[in-house]
Amino acid sequence: MTAVTAGATPDPVVRGELRSLSAEIARSDRVVPVGGRTQWEVGGIPSGGVEIRAPAGVLTYDPADLTATVSAGTTVAELRAVLAEQGQLCPLDPRDDKATVGGVLATGLSGHRRLRFGPVRDTLLGARFFRADGSEVRAGGPTVKNVTGYDLCRLLVGSLGTLGVITEVTLRCVPCPPTSVWGTTDEEPEAVVRRLFAPSCVLSDGTTTSVLLEGSSADVASQFDVGGLGETEHPPAFPEGPHRGRISVPPESMSGVREGLARTAGVRFLAETGVGTVHVAASTPEDLVQARASPRSPGLDAQGTGRRRHRSLRCRLSRADGDAADPRRLRSDEKILPGKAAPVTSPVTRERAMRQGTPLGLDADALAACVNCGLCLPHCPTFRVTGEESASPRGRINAMRGVEAFVAAPEGAFVDYMEACVQCRACESVCPSSVPFGALMEDTRAALVTSGVDRGPWPTRILHRVGLWLLGHHRLLELASVLLSWLQRVPGFPSRSRIPTVSIARNVGGIREEPDARKSALPDVWLFDGCVMDLWFRRTQVASRRLIEATGARVASPGRGSDCCGALHLHAGRPDGARRLARRVMRSMPGDAPIVVDSAGCGAALKEYGRLLGTPDAQRFASRVRDLSEWLAGADLRVPHTGRTVVLQEPCHLRFVQGLEGAWRSLLERAYTVCETADDGLCCGAGGLYSVLQPDLSAAILERKAAAIHAVAGDAMVAFANPGCILQLRTAGLDVEHPSVLMAAALSREERGGGNGGSG
Repeated sequence: MTAVTAGATPDPVVRGELRSLSAEIARSDRVVPVGGRTQWEVGGIPSGGVEIRAPAGVLTYDPADLTATVSAGTTVAELRAVLAEQGQLCPLDPRDDKATVGGVLATGLSGHRRLRFGPVRDTLLGARFFRADGSEVRAGGPTVKNVTGYDLCRLLVGSLGTLGVITEVTLRCVPCPPTSVWGTTDEEPEAVVRRLFAPSCVLSDGTTTSVLLEGSSADVASQFDVGGLGETEHPPAFPEGPHRGRISVPPESMSGVREGLARTAGVRFLAETGVGTVHVAASTPEDLVQARASPRSPGLDAQGTGRRRHRSLRCRLSRADGDAADPRRLRSDEKILPGKAAPVTSPVTRERAMRQGTPLGLDADALAACVNCGLCLPHCPTFRVTGEESASPRGRINAMRGVEAFVAAPEGAFVDYMEACVQCRACESVCPSSVPFGALMEDTRAALVTSGVDRGPWPTRILHRVGLWLLGHHRLLELASVLLSWLQRVPGFPSRSRIPTVSIARNVGGIREEPDARKSALPDVWLFDGCVMDLWFRRTQVASRRLIEATGARVASPGRGSDCCGALHLHAGRPDGARRLARRVMRSMPGDAPIVVDSAGCGAALKEYGRLLGTPDAQRFASRVRDLSEWLAGADLRVPHTGRTVVLQEPCHLRFVQGLEGAWRSLLERAYTVCETADDGLCCGAGGLYSVLQPDLSAAILERKAAAIHAVAGDAMVAFANPGCILQLRTAGLDVEHPSVLMAAALSREERGGGNGGSG
């Protein structure tokens, strides 16, 4: 084998072999591509024709890009040896290492680790092949961020050479897992899978269940204990015999198929639980045909050759043909076409999926949009502090896929992984496939609430529910806040996120009840107050109102019903409560005037009312919503430069959900010297109630954020436009204010004539 270093030109000898191969194909009436002959019987043994072989050799391999381009005649063993030198692998796992790369792809044989890495077609990034007239066709390219769905590469996989002779392929590589261990048990595979998280492979021969666990040594050891597994040195052998075949079934039907095959004489099998593939072998064609008569087992082909295409190797259908062939819309293996954003999960979509019986009822297209490229990992705060794949958006999506495919149960470890997400949605801003991760997480948590699974210790669950209920009852929340502020002064009272001291005398008769001399006139703008901003950040609300009035606009507070926007309810998996609050908020601010919000989280929630409620009125309401920075950017607001320095931290929901990165910076620069941290604005770990429900993770994330702030500006004032984030950073001893308070202070200097000159 000739290995060529990354970036080098392929060996001229290989090019010469390809020219000879092209000429041979062009002048022959019938050609038969030959690899390692390890799966020669798949699709029926060919008769007649000129046997041809593709060249062999690794042409280019760039470990940094996780891609390798090889000639189709390269054996899997040769490729594995080259990749192993760099600690990587390509998830091609044929039964025999003499199998060639082109042969594995042409037969569509996904390896036994398909449960972890997906079907073999997802490994193929690009290909070259010769058509019957000898002309060459190229498809795909050497990029791991390939998000195409309907393309020639996927058509080639499983085509058995009927579309052309594969000569060269570009493959996706992955890092080798630190630990890879097989374990066995006598239990039914479905029972084992329900206790394990993301096994790489689960095989059953009817008597023994074999499980492949991969990952860190600590994780593998823990999963071994959870699954009650005994370690074994070798994986189970695939059934051998003169007549072999594969059966494809829905994963949830696997138990019945195994029982039927176990009662079929002369047939040996090995079933891949969670994948839906059963490998069978028999001594005679009659025995193989007999397998098709086993209860609940779909038939093989009429010749008894065992050729049956797995459903994941289907070509992508047109929408009309797809609906006819799959009326229940259970397809989950399609990708989003280039240039088309992934569909947003809506309540209607989720309810339809729930009727189909999937455990979480998630949008299959949204799940399939993730291509596991890993660009989200460095932007995820929980992954940054833990380094665990399960704490990343990619890991959580793969966990959702496992539950939806009935591979894992929606309980235990799965619930922990979902609850550990801050829901900052930073991953959405860097995703090349536009995966709607926020919607997927909200729908997953809603499904967990509906199913009634335990989501933490009972005191935490009760505190969570009571807290959400109080948010929609303003007066009760005010009294509870006063009580909590008093209790926080008691020595030994546990509290991380200290709320500001709340005084009944100061707050009763607050902003929302203040008489307005121009009350009879229609306002130019509504200033949304909500729950926390009106109670705990009254100073911020006063400053925001003052800034708006400084532009000459008439501002009004909402009427009754604006107690809470429902954002925390939606994040907690309670969309019905969020919708109820959303309808109240909409009624509190009628008309067409813009709705200004000075809380980034609330503003993001109001802007998504159209998706939440799915009505034209909600969409019109959402189009009126503006963040305060967004509204002030278009207004004539003159302030002097104070000469002071502030560290700006833009809230996640302002940057990633509302798409307003830099909006507050352009305003603050008129009055302050603005600096930013070097951590690319990573989440602070507040996440609404996250600091209460996940205190350890929240504290770890906050520690990184506080260190980044101190590194850039020492003890300078920090500007943060979200109430939860302000409280979070104050627990770290930082001096934090809302940008509107800082801008209002600069405005006061202007009115007193104390500016440094100029308006910035």
